[in-house]
Amino acid sequence: VGVQLTEKRDRKEALDAYTTALQGFERQKKDKQALAACKRIVELSPTIENLQLTADKASALGEGKTAATNLVQLGLLQEQEAPGSGFQSYERAYSFDPLNFQAIYLYGRGLFARNEVKECLTVLEPVVTRVKGLPELRELYAHALMAAKRPAEAEPYTWEAFEKDPEQLEEVASLIGVYLDINDTRGAMELAKRLEAHETAAGRRREFITSMYEMSDRRL
Repeated sequence: VGVQLTEKRDRKEALDAYTTALQGFERQKKDKQALAACKRIVELSPTIENLQLTADKASALGEGKTAATNLVQLGLLQEQEAPGSGFQSYERAYSFDPLNFQAIYLYGRGLFARNEVKECLTVLEPVVTRVKGLPELRELYAHALMAAKRPAEAEPYTWEAFEKDPEQLEEVASLIGVYLDINDTRGAMELAKRLEAHETAAGRRREFITSMYEMSDRRL
């Protein structure tokens, strides 16, 4: 308990010292030093107010990566208070650093939730098609392509996720449904045969049949 109290007291004293330093730098218009103090304050106390202040100072100095990092954390905190409220912070983070993967994902997810599918694809495509890995981004990209009725483009990403996680079977079944939605019977049949062969080899033929019935039922 004594150690915890000491750490808490030391933390408060450090925070007070950096806050005092920040005020001094601001009076002297020493912007770079003020930003450095803000960064330390955020490390000690990552509140909405401190994150916003640091992001604003970083953006004013043209430090886009720092601004984006703080805006992402700001958005996540805002989401804790009210789901969906972090969207504007994610959008700003993406505008400051279009290569911040977390900003890309969170902003893209927000666009998808708003049914702004075309905009979502525009945000995701440059990264997903050029950078390996990033499973969350790739899965979101597949969903957006499916929503845009572009199943052939979605298929590699959907199948990739399915091979890593058999629980993604319903996603593949849904993709077959998207092929049917655009009257691409050949594409639907080829993917269905591929899925049947995969599930049969894995001893899950019953699951395959069930998924096909459920997909069909949703389209009746």
